[in-house]
Amino acid sequence: MQKTELKQRDDAVPGAASSAEGEANATPTAAYIAQMANELARLARFTRLDLLTHLLDMARLEAEICVESASECASLADAAMRAHRDRGSAAS
Repeated sequence: MQKTELKQRDDAVPGAASSAEGEANATPTAAYIAQMANELARLARFTRLDLLTHLLDMARLEAEICVESASECASLADAAMRAHRDRGSAAS
């Protein structure tokens, strides 16, 4: 899938956070990811794609944890963003 296709599809994600909104919408985004990962895992399970099923289940669980502990998820996102900015400024 090309980057332009991904950019166009971002608008279809309910509650997706734009860079201007920050982590304010992380919880609905994580809930959406959990829902999609669950549906994909069911499809993978039905077709006996065991490793893919396992990975999708892990993604679903991680997203559910973010939904249940929204503040923890936001602080992890903050830490990741700081690390990303630090790497970018160190490379300059």
